[in-house]
Amino acid sequence: MDIKVRVCPLTPLMSNCCIITAENGDAAVIDPGSFGNKLRKALEEEGVRELRYILLTHGHFDHISGTQKLKDGYGGQIAVHRLDAVCLKDSEESRASFFGLFSPSFDADILLEDGNRLPFGNGEIEVIHTPGHTVGSVCFKIGEHLFTGDTLFRLSIGRTDFPGGSMDEIMASMKRLKAIEGFHKVYPGHEALTDLDYEKAYNPYMKGI
Repeated sequence: MDIKVRVCPLTPLMSNCCIITAENGDAAVIDPGSFGNKLRKALEEEGVRELRYILLTHGHFDHISGTQKLKDGYGGQIAVHRLDAVCLKDSEESRASFFGLFSPSFDADILLEDGNRLPFGNGEIEVIHTPGHTVGSVCFKIGEHLFTGDTLFRLSIGRTDFPGGSMDEIMASMKRLKAIEGFHKVYPGHEALTDLDYEKAYNPYMKGI
C-alpha cells in the first residue's frame, strides 16, 4: 500500500508520533504523546483536516497524553489493545504518576485484538499483538511499514521492568517479528528509525532466536 509517513517527536519524553496519509485522503496518527503547536503544524503541512484513526501502540502516558485533544480537533476513532485500555483511564496504569505527571482520562472507540485488520487507504492496517513492554503492546503493519512502539528499537528492545512487563513475553514478541518476511521500514516509539532486515542481522535480542 502506498502511504506517506511523517515522524514528529513529541515531549515529554520525545516519543515518535507518526502521521500517516494515504492517496485516497485517509489519515491516521500513531501515538500522540502530546498535542500542541508542533503536531498541529505538522498535520497542517501534511494537509490533514480529519483523521480516520488515532492508533496507540500501548498505554503509557508518553504515547497517549495528546489523544483526546487530537480527537477533539481532528476526529478519528481511538484504537488500543483491550489489555492496555485501562491505561487510558488511570495515571498509575499509564505510568504518568511514576514521573509525577497526570495523564488525561478518555475512552477507546476500538479495542484491538491480535490479527485485527483496519481498512485504510487502498489496503489495511494489520494489528500484531507484541506483549512484553506492556501486556497490550501492539505493532501496526501497513504494507512495508512497521510501527513498533516500545517493543522494538534500533538495536534494542523496550524496557520490561514496569508493571505488566515481561522479558519472556518480549522475547517471544521478538521471535514473532523476526518471522515477518520481506523488507519493512521500522518506526520505533523513540529515537532512530531502522529496518527489519538490519534488526534481524544486528539486534542482539533478535540474532539468537
